[in-house]
Amino acid sequence: MGHVRDWPATPRTGRRGDRRAQAYADYGYAVKNVYVTSTRAAELRLEGKETSAAYHETLAELARLNVERTATWESVLLLGHPGTIAAARTWHRRVWQVERFARGQRTDTDQWDAVHSDINADRDRFYAAARQDLGITTGDVPRGESWEAASS
Repeated sequence: MGHVRDWPATPRTGRRGDRRAQAYADYGYAVKNVYVTSTRAAELRLEGKETSAAYHETLAELARLNVERTATWESVLLLGHPGTIAAARTWHRRVWQVERFARGQRTDTDQWDAVHSDINADRDRFYAAARQDLGITTGDVPRGESWEAASS
């Protein structure tokens, strides 16, 4: 069995590169889940359903998903490039704004669309930084439909 030093690895290839790519993918999936669930809870609250069982179940699911996001964040901190870490941090902090709407800590609903637009831009910056760090040069990722529409 070979030692770690026997495995040639650069930041972009080999085992470390594979682990970094997986860390970025897991983190992106975790943030997306927090975002979609926060949006669902915020919409229930904005519809006046904050006393409903569905709202409370969604908040419980959101708490579970935040634990998962935090766990995946540790891998990004350990393995990630500083620029990608910064982009990831900006993205998840912006997603927290939707969670603040969900919990009633933010009520400026006139900013709802702007927050979602900013989140999409932050997500794009995270994936662009991750792809650059991984040496992926196949071009920009085409923009898909918004997550709110896709999750409905």
